[in-house]
Amino acid sequence: MIKWASFWLILACLTSCYSFKGISVPADIQSFGLEPIIDQSQSSPPTYINTLTDQIITKFRRESRLNYVAGPTADLVFKCVITQFNVNSYAPVAGAVSAVNRLSVTLDVECINTKNETANWKQSFTRFEDFDVTANFSSESDRLIASINKFLIEDVFTKAFTNW
Repeated sequence: MIKWASFWLILACLTSCYSFKGISVPADIQSFGLEPIIDQSQSSPPTYINTLTDQIITKFRRESRLNYVAGPTADLVFKCVITQFNVNSYAPVAGAVSAVNRLSVTLDVECINTKNETANWKQSFTRFEDFDVTANFSSESDRLIASINKFLIEDVFTKAFTNW
């Protein structure tokens, strides 16, 4: 009987924790906002900003308790700038121009905590995906962008909501 009571007590404690992912959101933070993303790279596809915006908002809504608030009135305000979106040849091999192409995306993020100025931060995040030099970028771009965005957004989320 004591074993079961201990088990239920431990289970209750664990399930009352906010998340098993290790995220930590201060109790006074109730909302997040995302200012319009700026594309300084000027080389991303026309729909990239909208796609990235939607994916960031979806991730933060699903995996935190925060409400999305349009505009600068949120408790956490994220400002994002795409500083790099390019395809380069990579891994030169003898007798060939390149063996692999690489799509790289860099996102500069500033997080403004309106409740605690000392918790503000700025960081640059870069992710890339390689694809075969013989592949057409147009046919590969959706897959490459989806993969890169997944990791970029996870990096931003982790930086914002964990203490590492």
